[in-house]
Amino acid sequence: MSSPLPLTTNHQFLNDLLVNYPITITLGVLLTILVVKWLKGLGILITGLVFYSFNKAYQNKLDREIKLSLYFFIAISFLLVGFNLFNVYVLSNRYWGFHWFWVFILVYPGLISLFKLKTTKLTNALKVLISIYIVISIMNVAVDSNKNTIEIDAGEYLKNMGLESNQSIKLINAERVGYYGSMSLPDLMNAIKPELQNTQLIILNGKEDEVAKILTIGYQLEKSFTKSQHGIYILKRVTRD
Repeated sequence: MSSPLPLTTNHQFLNDLLVNYPITITLGVLLTILVVKWLKGLGILITGLVFYSFNKAYQNKLDREIKLSLYFFIAISFLLVGFNLFNVYVLSNRYWGFHWFWVFILVYPGLISLFKLKTTKLTNALKVLISIYIVISIMNVAVDSNKNTIEIDAGEYLKNMGLESNQSIKLINAERVGYYGSMSLPDLMNAIKPELQNTQLIILNGKEDEVAKILTIGYQLEKSFTKSQHGIYILKRVTRD
């Protein structure tokens, strides 16, 4: 905590802040990341339900022991994610998984009670908006699931190609494909370098017009996995005898 963040800059005054005020900078930056990622992960609906859960009328409906237990687990799971961020400087949304579990248990009864409110123009409008939001959220998950499927399929194809360890691969917006293709972390980090040139394989996550450009520099299309106008393209370097 007292050591400087792993950041460097050529700016004189910013560098002075990073070196001489490590605790202030670290706390300020990481706490901001923690709060912003938490709010972004909650979303509009769940954030509203969290505030609604503090409503006195709603609070009276909850068993005191259950309520305290939920608050305890929510606080502990939040602190664990926070401590991890301060230790490794990384915060992925998946780290919140066990935290959301307790938050959703707390707010779900609140969602049900909203639909049981007395019928008025305002409550009817609120119910319609919440219903639309839930439908859009489900559709978004379904679309994202389809996108991930082609990445998994491309990763399985890459794995089954039986590439030798010395064959070089360049990944263009296709880190997930490399992950699903069982590439090691060092290989993944090397494969995403923009300066990488003349590799045996190029795996592109993009559109067909981007593929056309790569075909002009000595590559041929090995396999494609497409969804609408987007896809994963595996291109192999043409060997000349």
